[in-house]
Amino acid sequence: MILDRTIGQAGTVAVGEFTPDGKLVAYKSNEPFSAELAMMASQYAATVRMFLSTMAASFSHLTELPLVPYHGFIFSGGDMSSVIRQDHWAIVRTSESEFQRAKTAEEPGLEDLLRLSGVRLAGYYTVEGGEIASKQTIGFSPEMRATATQLVASTTVAFRGLATAFSYLSKSSWTPVKAWLYAGGDWVIAVSQCCWVLAEAGEAETDELYRSVMR
Repeated sequence: MILDRTIGQAGTVAVGEFTPDGKLVAYKSNEPFSAELAMMASQYAATVRMFLSTMAASFSHLTELPLVPYHGFIFSGGDMSSVIRQDHWAIVRTSESEFQRAKTAEEPGLEDLLRLSGVRLAGYYTVEGGEIASKQTIGFSPEMRATATQLVASTTVAFRGLATAFSYLSKSSWTPVKAWLYAGGDWVIAVSQCCWVLAEAGEAETDELYRSVMR
């Protein structure tokens, strides 16, 4: 059973299964974790998946790249991280998990990000979603790149709001946003509060990509 496999991974606090409309099916935890909190986690997971499906469909329409169907999502903020697969969620303590960024790691530049396996675009953006700089090998026009950057930035803002609310409800630290990653169709998008990358799923090393954008 997937819950049994996931609960044993390093840093895992709790795992659960949910329905498309956000109902809790089952959950397991490694420490005190109430059924009420597991139900809220399931509601959040369903909301995030629906929101990301809409975002990805919009991105696909804009770029003509297949970013649907949804495959999975990772989020890290404050002290915590979460993984949402098709119908399962996991909550982990980042410092004890595979999502932890090496303390000695230097912040990569755009050229460094573009050299990672599968990466076709890397860019910096402002809080308002304006493009600061970018490097690419995919051939997006300036207008397409600007719109895609705004879409990524607005998605980050939405996750910040959800993380703030869940921090209050769960009495744990989910802000500030450190990174999020969406995998869907043939592509992966990895994002921090100031940069984002677009990579081909078949070539990208998801864990490396995620840690590279984490701030």
